Amino acid sequence: MEQQTAHTVKRIRGYAMPFAVIIGVMCMMMLIFYPMMHLEVKGLPVAIVSLDEGVETPQATVNAGETMAEQLVSANDASATMVWTRLDSESELDAAIDNNEYYAAVVIPKDFSAQQMQAKLNPDDEAAVPTLRVIIDNGKSPIAANLLKQALPTALGKSGATVNVETVHEGVSGNSESTSSALPIGVMMTQNMVIAPLFIMSFIGALLVSRAVKMSFADNRITRICHIGMQLALALAVSLVAALAVDCISAVVSGGWMPAAAIPFMWMASLCVMLVGLGLFDLCLPLGVLCGAVTLGAGLSTGMFPYEMLPQFWKDWIYPWAPQHFIGDGVRAILYNNHGAWNIGSAPLLVIGVVGLVLLCVAVILPAISKQTLSKIQL
Repeated sequence: MEQQTAHTVKRIRGYAMPFAVIIGVMCMMMLIFYPMMHLEVKGLPVAIVSLDEGVETPQATVNAGETMAEQLVSANDASATMVWTRLDSESELDAAIDNNEYYAAVVIPKDFSAQQMQAKLNPDDEAAVPTLRVIIDNGKSPIAANLLKQALPTALGKSGATVNVETVHEGVSGNSESTSSALPIGVMMTQNMVIAPLFIMSFIGALLVSRAVKMSFADNRITRICHIGMQLALALAVSLVAALAVDCISAVVSGGWMPAAAIPFMWMASLCVMLVGLGLFDLCLPLGVLCGAVTLGAGLSTGMFPYEMLPQFWKDWIYPWAPQHFIGDGVRAILYNNHGAWNIGSAPLLVIGVVGLVLLCVAVILPAISKQTLSKIQL
């Protein structure tokens, strides 16, 4: 009777599995594409610095730059595309740009009012047209940078001023000696083709390692520690292979190899993701598969798009913890800002790795289960 029941359950599982896989893939695709189809560009932080010295007129002192800066800052709205912040000096702006604090900045020159006055007195003199300097930080987000390259000149051009746009932190795209990766779309694809493949290879690698060296709750703790030690040794090798494989993918897609610092960073990132995967798979295989699929689907957009573009749910619940977010930050820091392997994404990824180690420790300290009980649970 028990054998017949077990056979029936196995047949039902066999029939249900294809439908479960289809439903799972559908859910993952919805998680991937929902935030992409509901992007909300709101609150991009933009800095403004007014160096305008003003101009004396018979009536009063006119400072058009100060007026423009005050109008932009006072009109801030959380639902607007840009949120303006007033800075006091160019040195403060330079420090903020170096730290990737703003997506863009506007600098009003010291002779802005004088030029504007001259343009009114001599409307046919093109040399008298006032000029505004716009700085776009490509390293903070190339997607937001491309958006602001179009939006800012259009918005500021209404003042009648000439808008000069310059881009900082161009990374590979700013290297005239690079090959096809010098194209902006090629550099953008480089970061996007790192995040998803690295995460997928890491989680699949963790699954394969956990199956190759199985940790059973029927074993004593010493045996479990030995198995987990072997898993960790394999994870070190597999994560390095994943990092090298992603570099190869990037080279094929963008036409150039990534900077040398990218290899140790991706190696560390892959290892940290694998540690979490190993911990979950050792504790409960279905739980690990579910967590990996959900994290892949929900977290992909956090690595590709800036925080200000994501739907509110992703901002509040996905962005703070998704590994893809930190992988994306680290890759951009290396590609665009010339940072080393230890960068803005490294510390959060190490925290994720520590979580994985804690899960592995839990798998070790849990009490042993007899083989008979364990087989019934698996059945």
